Amino acid sequence: PLSVLFTNFLKRLPVNCWFLWAVFWCFLLVYIMHYYLKDSPILYLLGLLSFFILPDGMNLGVYKFSAVYYLTAFYTANYIKKKDSPFLRKLSSFKNLCCYTFLLGIIFAVLFSFYNDQCFIYTTGFHFIGKNIPLQIGIDIYRILIGFAGSCFFILLGKLLLELLPNFKFPILSLMGSNSMGIYLVSGYLLLLGAVKITDQMKVSYLLNLAVCVIVLIASTLITLILKQIPWLSWVIGKPRKIR
Repeated sequence: PLSVLFTNFLKRLPVNCWFLWAVFWCFLLVYIMHYYLKDSPILYLLGLLSFFILPDGMNLGVYKFSAVYYLTAFYTANYIKKKDSPFLRKLSSFKNLCCYTFLLGIIFAVLFSFYNDQCFIYTTGFHFIGKNIPLQIGIDIYRILIGFAGSCFFILLGKLLLELLPNFKFPILSLMGSNSMGIYLVSGYLLLLGAVKITDQMKVSYLLNLAVCVIVLIASTLITLILKQIPWLSWVIGKPRKIR
C-alpha cells in the first residue's frame, strides 16, 4: 500500500543518507584541523587514536571509519603539496605513471584477496572496547591500507586513461559523475526496498552482487534524469542552480 511505502521511505531516510551526514561531519573536522589547529600531526594522530576508543552506537562507527580516510587523505595531500613531493614530479612521466599504476593495482588485488566478512565495517565496527584488540587492530590497519591503495590505484588509473585518450570524454562516467548525488540517494532506496527483498533468498555470490550493482546503477541513473526534469524536485538530487 502507498501509506506503507511512504512510511518506509521516511524510516529509511536517515539510514539511506548516512554518507551525507558523514561527509558533513568530516568536512567540519578537517576544516577545524586545517584552519584552527594548523594541521598539527600530533593532533591528527590523537584524533585518529580517539576513534578506536569512542563507541560505535548511533552510527558513529561508520562516521569514524569515514573520518579516518578524510583526515589521512587531506593531511597527506596537504603534506605533499607543501613539500613539493618528488613523487608527483615523477608522475609527469608517462612511463612512471604506468609503473606506479600497475604496482598499486597488484598491491590492491593482493590485499583484496584477503577480504572477508570480518573486514566489513558493519560486522566488526571500529572500536576496541570489549573485543579481541590485536585482531581488531589488524582488521582496522588492513581496512586503511586497502582503502588507501585502492583509492590511489583508481586515481592514477583515471590519470592514465586521460593520458592515453586525451580527446575521449568518457560519456558514461561523465553522466554518472554529473548525477552522482541523485544516483546515491535513489540507489539506497532501490537496494533497501527492492533489490534486498528480491535477492534475500538467493545464494550470495560476487556475480549476483555485480548484477545487482549494474541493474541498480542503470535504474538509479534513469530515475535521477527523470527527477531532474521536475523543477521542485531537481534541487533535492543535486541539480546545479544559478545563484542570483
